[in-house]
Amino acid sequence: MTNLATWTSARVGKQQYELGQIDCFRLVMDYARSFNNKELPVEFSGMTLETYGDWYLQDENRTVEIAIKYLDTYLHEIPESKTIAGDVLVLRYDGSTFFGIDGGNGKIITVFVKKGIRVIRKRHFEIVKAFTWALR
Repeated sequence: MTNLATWTSARVGKQQYELGQIDCFRLVMDYARSFNNKELPVEFSGMTLETYGDWYLQDENRTVEIAIKYLDTYLHEIPESKTIAGDVLVLRYDGSTFFGIDGGNGKIITVFVKKGIRVIRKRHFEIVKAFTWALR
């Protein structure tokens, strides 16, 4: 298992956005495997990590709905007020819904189309849902 700060510093500013490869949902899934040693099913409602990008291009809203249901099924939803570093967040900004990882200290780790993987301030975004890997 690796440290969240080490995992983040190896990626921030070094990996550019690529739908289906380096995007916000893939970031969460890669984090699940490398940090939490959590093996999650690769297929859900007919969608896989490999087909996520194609699905997203065809119907962004439906794909995000399926991804959120995936998180609802395999993680534990928690109140936003109970999040800690490493928890998964569903965020909304300017009408778009996306995924991120709570970076602690009021920060979020996510992926932007033009900026790639970044650490940003949590206060700029609406947190729609929050999930943890294990009950606490």
